[in-house]
Amino acid sequence: MANTFMCSLEEQLQLRDKLPSYYKRYVDDTLTVMKDEVSGYSFLHVLNDLHPTENTLPFLGMVLRKDSQNITASVYVKPTNTGLLLHYDSHVDNRYKKSLIITMLDQAFKLSLNWSLFHEERIRLKTLFLQLAYPEHLIHSIISNFITSKQSPAPPRDSTPDLQSARSVLPFKEQKSADCAQTVEGTW
Repeated sequence: MANTFMCSLEEQLQLRDKLPSYYKRYVDDTLTVMKDEVSGYSFLHVLNDLHPTENTLPFLGMVLRKDSQNITASVYVKPTNTGLLLHYDSHVDNRYKKSLIITMLDQAFKLSLNWSLFHEERIRLKTLFLQLAYPEHLIHSIISNFITSKQSPAPPRDSTPDLQSARSVLPFKEQKSADCAQTVEGTW
């Protein structure tokens, strides 16, 4: 897809006779040589005119927005997203359903630059999970607990970690039940 997009941009640059004299590309990484800084900025404006961003840039699951002097970040939802996730009526253990909500909230919390943007994403997630038949009281409870955990101060960490004890979770083959788990504790 990246190659197709870049080829399309290059064709438009060639038609407008705006392709720099030295232009090399590998997939979506480009190298150009400009005679001066002004030429570089001019070429940047030509590129932005070919593919306007409207001051937004989707990047690694988030969207960066430029408003005057500030940049904000929030969760990016692709226009093709259908909202298809684990339905509440599916035959999956409830802990996975709860974990899905928590995971989505955690992603929203980490990618949102402020509480207002997190609130917007939280509303979107609540609507999404209601469409997937999740009980409203469950969604509300998980969201409330999540917000409380993020607002209350973290417990103080022990300044001297116990290096004598280690805990490892060992995966095992052919798990018969989702409720099974094995852990091994040992001393080093």
